[in-house]
Amino acid sequence: MKSTLKTPDFIIIGVQKGGTTSLYSYLIQHPQIAPATQKEIHYFDFNFDKSTDWYCSHFSTSSEGEYLLAGEASPYYIFHPQVPQRIYDLFPQVKIIALLRNPVERAISHYYYYIKIQYESLSLKRRSPANQKD
Repeated sequence: MKSTLKTPDFIIIGVQKGGTTSLYSYLIQHPQIAPATQKEIHYFDFNFDKSTDWYCSHFSTSSEGEYLLAGEASPYYIFHPQVPQRIYDLFPQVKIIALLRNPVERAISHYYYYIKIQYESLSLKRRSPANQKD
C-alpha cells in the first residue's frame, strides 16, 4: 500500500557553523513552506533503521489542504558516505541544498561557539599552532 504521507521537497546539508540553521529558519518563514517536526531528523544517517513512513511523518501539508513545500536540515548528511545513495533511492526528485563556508571563517565561528558553551577556554592566540612549542 502506497503511503499518503508528505515526502520532503528539499534537504539542507552542510557543515557546522555553515548557515544551515539560518537558511532553514528563513525558509520556514515563507507561508508555503511547512516546517518539519524538528530541523534535524537525521533519518539518512542515524535513524535509517526506522521506516520511510516514520521519516515522512515529520512533514505535513496545511489543514486547508493547500500544497506546501517541506524539508529538513541535517548538516551531518554531507559527511556520511551512505547518505547520497539512500536519499536518491527513496526520493530521487528531492532538491539537495548544500551550504559550504570559507573554512577559516567556519573554524573561527566554531571556536567562538565552543567558547560560548564553555567547551574551550584558550584564546585564539594561545590556541594557534604557531604559538605552540614542539
